[in-house]
Amino acid sequence: ELNFTCFPNPFTDYTKIEFYLPYKSNINLSIYNSSGVLVKEYINSEKKVGNYSYQINSDNLEEGIYFITLKTDRTLNTKKLVLLK
Repeated sequence: ELNFTCFPNPFTDYTKIEFYLPYKSNINLSIYNSSGVLVKEYINSEKKVGNYSYQINSDNLEEGIYFITLKTDRTLNTKKLVLLK
C-alpha cells in the first residue's frame, strides 16, 4: 500500500505532500473540494521509484475542506485537508 503525508494540516498558506513510491507507476495527485469537484491536478505522469514532495499553495483556494487523492497503477489513497484563512 502507498501512503502519503500532508503537513501542516490544517494549513493556511501551504501544505506539503510527501510520499515514497516503491515501484515505477503512473501517478495522479489531485485535490478536490468538499463537493467532489476537481480543483487542480498536480501530477499526471509516470514516475520512477523514489521519494517525492509537492507543495500545495492556498492562493486560489477558499477556506474549507478538501480531499487530496494519490492514485497509482495499483492503489488509490485519499486524505482530508482543512484550509483555514
